Amino acid sequence: MFGSLFNFQLKKENQDLKKIKKKDQDDSCETPGASFSSPEGSKKDKNKKDKKNSKNLHLEELELKNKEIQDLKQRFEASETRSKEDIAKLNTQKLNLERDLATLRADSETWSNEKWELTAANTDLQSRLQQMAMNMHIQGSPDQMLQEEIRNMKHSLNDERKVTEKLSRNLELEKRKVESLEQKAKASNNCNSSSSSGSRKSQKSSSTGIHLPDEMKVRDDKLAESMERYRIQCDNLGCSLRECEDKLLMSVEGPSVVTNELREEIGKLKKLLSEEKKRTSIDQHQINEMNGLFGSVLKEYQNALDYLRDLQNERKMKTQQQNVYEEIKESNHETRINELTALLLQSEEQLKGEQNKIQALKNKIKETEVDIEAVPILRAQVEVYQADFNAEREAREKIAGEKSDLEEELRKLKNSNRVNTAEALDEQRHIERFLATDARPGTAPALRNTINHLADNSFPR
Repeated sequence: MFGSLFNFQLKKENQDLKKIKKKDQDDSCETPGASFSSPEGSKKDKNKKDKKNSKNLHLEELELKNKEIQDLKQRFEASETRSKEDIAKLNTQKLNLERDLATLRADSETWSNEKWELTAANTDLQSRLQQMAMNMHIQGSPDQMLQEEIRNMKHSLNDERKVTEKLSRNLELEKRKVESLEQKAKASNNCNSSSSSGSRKSQKSSSTGIHLPDEMKVRDDKLAESMERYRIQCDNLGCSLRECEDKLLMSVEGPSVVTNELREEIGKLKKLLSEEKKRTSIDQHQINEMNGLFGSVLKEYQNALDYLRDLQNERKMKTQQQNVYEEIKESNHETRINELTALLLQSEEQLKGEQNKIQALKNKIKETEVDIEAVPILRAQVEVYQADFNAEREAREKIAGEKSDLEEELRKLKNSNRVNTAEALDEQRHIERFLATDARPGTAPALRNTINHLADNSFPR
């Protein structure tokens, strides 16, 4: 649409130039002597000068329009490169986020497997303790060292319980962080939905910024559930140990074989507790790593939000520029400049979603450049016309100078003739007075004839 309007304007201007050229040819075909013979030659010269000046101004306007078209072309190319760079950046960010999500999924799967192993170990311990309690209840063998070992196991279980409580507190803090991030993401989503649905870049960044905290929330919920199950199982283990302790206190004597078996079972339980401690330390280390990953993801999410803010600021700047252009449009500038600014605004709005049309627009601009190549030829023709006009003006100035010289000579001759006629009239009056006062009648006619003869010879009629 934009290119077709430019082509239409350029074709119209070329037609105007052709009409001006044809008119100049018609003027040049006229005889140069006709203007000198008529009294209105100077007016025609002034009209021709005005026409030449208007032609020069028209050519200057065409050059300015050509420069504006080149500027528009450069701005289109720059905006295209900027859009390509932004799309490449968004693609890289998307790939990084997908890779982080894959690592998080793998970590969650490993953690779930480890939690299942822990639950299996806890069930095994619980079954062994129950079996040991049954044996102790049947045989009844109190031993003070066994009670001390059971107390140590109880302390170790309390330590494990503290660790699980600490982990649960950390999980609650992470939940709060995720909830705050979700609220921020929803707020940014509302801002993006209230703004114009223009660019694909803002849609991609907003979509990645919203779905990522939801997935992390699901992972954290699953991890919290597994840790809660682990804590419940540890509590059950502690309850079973308390039952064993009560049963030992209630029993009075027992054979040494049972105590040895119980010691072996307690050693096994200690070994299993140490293994569980190692696993809990590994879990804590993995949770720390997860916190680090979550911090990096949070940082990327903040960067995405900053990028969204930059896009919104850029959109605001563009709306402000559009308002400025509309104010310029409402002012008393030329209508052609208003059309160009309106087309420029329309092209900037359509540039975000119309990358496929840019190639067609370039082809149309190339066609307009072919039409613009005719401008230097027209300028050369105008220069030729200017040279012809200057030659004609010099010839007219030369003829006008000769004419003024002839008029000056004619004026001098008329002045001299006027003086001679005045002198002759004075002489004639003097002679007539003389003839009137003369008394001799015989001499008067002859003298009068001679005076008339002299007057006829000196003043031709």
